Amino acid sequence: SGATPPAVSAHLDEELSALAGQPVLLPADPAALGRIHAATRAAIQSKIGEVNVGDPDAVDTWQNSARSVEELHRDAKSSEALLRSVVNGAADESGGQANFGPGGKHAVKELPSLQNKVEVKGKRLEKISDAVRGTVIVERPEDIKPAVAALKKQVEAAGGQLVVDNKFAKPNKAGYGAVHADLLLPTKDGGTIRSEVQIHLRGLHDGTEHSLKEQSHALYKPIVNGKEVKLTPAQTERADQASMLLWQGGMAPYGA
Repeated sequence: SGATPPAVSAHLDEELSALAGQPVLLPADPAALGRIHAATRAAIQSKIGEVNVGDPDAVDTWQNSARSVEELHRDAKSSEALLRSVVNGAADESGGQANFGPGGKHAVKELPSLQNKVEVKGKRLEKISDAVRGTVIVERPEDIKPAVAALKKQVEAAGGQLVVDNKFAKPNKAGYGAVHADLLLPTKDGGTIRSEVQIHLRGLHDGTEHSLKEQSHALYKPIVNGKEVKLTPAQTERADQASMLLWQGGMAPYGA
């Protein structure tokens, strides 16, 4: 193991803190944070190893067979048992923990959320990839590769396909890190539904609404008086810095 990454000095951003309803810290030196964070990610990635599975270009051809948002929601509900079986099987085989959101109640995206994706955000119905979804939580970076192998085995046994995308190997402004698997699963009526399984390190996302991942997510979607507030470009840039600081704090022990 390497040296523990240096601590990053930070100060309170009062504007973002007021919006988020929680203290939001900004790094005093964002460039220095970026360098430290890149080194931490590289150290974690070296422990994970090669986990890419499948052809990323194939995902672009995958489609939900549903022809309406309501039908997609029905397909998601009818595919929930299969998805849970796949995720539970992969977690059991690899020593991880299956998770389906707080209380285990969020494997299927709610109909209003799907409608919002299509009608407000303009997402193409056939391309929605998380109408039914799950998570495998592992303890160490070294546990990710066995979890991916177990997930591949479970998906293929269920008659599905998967492509794995290692986000740790792709630095991003927000500092996010996880391994995502895009799935194409068969539906009971002979169609197909796209699905997503995320593999997370427990210290970054433990499946609760208070996890580091959820804290980071909340920075970008503050709720004021019951309504989501859209951040300005300047606020978004600061939210990215605050998010990277959060993720760096969570990742540092794994990169040591």
